[in-house]
Amino acid sequence: KGRFYLSNSDKYESTETKLEFLLRRFGRTKLNKSTGQWERYQLAKKIRDSIVHPKNNRPMKLEVTDVNQAVKALKDYINLMSTKIYKRTPLTHA
Repeated sequence: KGRFYLSNSDKYESTETKLEFLLRRFGRTKLNKSTGQWERYQLAKKIRDSIVHPKNNRPMKLEVTDVNQAVKALKDYINLMSTKIYKRTPLTHA
């Protein structure tokens, strides 16, 4: 764990692993998992997983505030990659 390499394998890698790879390899930074940003990302992942893989044919009850937090998390990580990898000016949230 913590080492990245390229291969010809069709092995599935999680979004977290891909994000960690991109930030470490091209942004020269580590993914900080002790932030509110990471907690919001985990919420976004939970929402996504509940939609794509519903349990017991019961949809997850979504609150508007949860969805807003999830969208903010995704914008945060797009912004992080943009600033760290492409050296762009951070975007502001609307």
